[in-house]
Amino acid sequence: AYNERDAAYDENHRLAEVYDRMHGCAHLYLATYFGDYQFGSEIAIESCLEYVKQIPSSFTLAPLLFNGAFCCFGMANRCKPSYYTKHARTFMKILKRWAKKGNPNCVPYLALLNAEESALKKQDRRAMEQYEEAIRMMKGRGYIHDQALANERYSAFYATRGDREKAKLYLKESICLNKKWGANKKVEMLLQQYRSDYE
Repeated sequence: AYNERDAAYDENHRLAEVYDRMHGCAHLYLATYFGDYQFGSEIAIESCLEYVKQIPSSFTLAPLLFNGAFCCFGMANRCKPSYYTKHARTFMKILKRWAKKGNPNCVPYLALLNAEESALKKQDRRAMEQYEEAIRMMKGRGYIHDQALANERYSAFYATRGDREKAKLYLKESICLNKKWGANKKVEMLLQQYRSDYE
């Protein structure tokens, strides 16, 4: 599908479909972590359920569905909440089913998605508990990038509620975690946000 030597993509190669799927997954992950929720939700709505059908036992599906639901909730905060929450809930339903069957990787993802949904519904007390639970779970499992994401979203939650001090605290923590993870471009973006919002 991809020839490294010639840097050429052959759409007729027998592995082209696999390459396209992996390319789509990578774009969805990047959209989640860099906040491009529109692009991420478009990918998720177009392809996530198809991936579940095509590769039902892949280890990549839980993070893929998480990222898809996350981007859909991100878009629901901006526009057309019912359209995007419908898709987010569809992805969450699959994650919940897998969690009930014993997949431990789904549990911290669901904690953060539940927090996002509660925040969207303006159930603030519940959302705070869920954000804190998500952060604890992700820390306990060593999901440093998702812990950073949860802190960033918790910061945004407090910022929209007018609590600048807590928003600042969680944004700082997200910056530290992203730095630890080695996500230098993300650190630059968050530092720029921090300077414009809190200095």
